[in-house]
Amino acid sequence: MVFSSAHFFSVVAEVEGRLAGSNVLDERAVIRGVGPITIDPVVQNLGVGRKLM
Repeated sequence: MVFSSAHFFSVVAEVEGRLAGSNVLDERAVIRGVGPITIDPVVQNLGVGRKLM
């Protein structure tokens, strides 16, 4: 239900065609929410999380 809102966004990151992480932005209220952010441990420290933020 949340993902059907026009003010709720999710993005994913891929590294070489493989899912590497995700992040969510919630703009349904005056105070915005970011997260949760997920990163595959295999690609940690490659800047994927920074790009998702």
